[in-house]
Amino acid sequence: MQLQKKLNQFHEDNSGQYKPFSQQGDADLKNILLQIAETQSQIAQKMSPTFQIFSTSDTCNAIPLFGGNKTDNATEWIKQVERIASLANWSQNLMLVNESTRLRGPAQNWHKVVGKNINNWIEWREKISEHFMNRMSFAEFIMYQSQRTLKSTETICDYIYIKNAMLEKSSTKIPDADRVSLILKGQSQRYKMVNSSCCTVLQGSGRANYACDGIGCSKKSTTI
Repeated sequence: MQLQKKLNQFHEDNSGQYKPFSQQGDADLKNILLQIAETQSQIAQKMSPTFQIFSTSDTCNAIPLFGGNKTDNATEWIKQVERIASLANWSQNLMLVNESTRLRGPAQNWHKVVGKNINNWIEWREKISEHFMNRMSFAEFIMYQSQRTLKSTETICDYIYIKNAMLEKSSTKIPDADRVSLILKGQSQRYKMVNSSCCTVLQGSGRANYACDGIGCSKKSTTI
């Protein structure tokens, strides 16, 4: 209201007639406008929303468990932690808190003795990688994964996803063709008889098609 009264005084005289501004009036008006601009700026700053990133247990549980066992790949686990942290906009301090809740076994013991004293994510990441470097050779890994076969209580689809996730832990990248072969070997014993019986011969127009149901392989031959 006071600003409005001052503006009215510059524009009108006592008789209600407008008159030109004097130099002093122009200077005073400029000051008033500056005060208005400053007031608006202060109001805008107070109204600016403050964002704070919170971490819920559900978000934290997106990080896979890491036990530091011989079959675990520390490098791949760290990549998963950083990917989730990036999607959730976690700070490095929050990363340190969240990842520690996903440690188990030897990795958890290491953190209780060594990791808890490190307050920098970059340093913590390097230390745990050095301590839990992949200790299984590729040949040992192939032998290890061969023990995981299709269970009688699970579907083929479930088995494929689980076996594929296991193959992801390999320290050496496994080509897709070899990966498919390893997955199929894990269910071949259970479906050996099924694969044999499901192959049928369809004769017609001099062509014999040997069709499999997709569990094993498919073979087509043409006779002339």
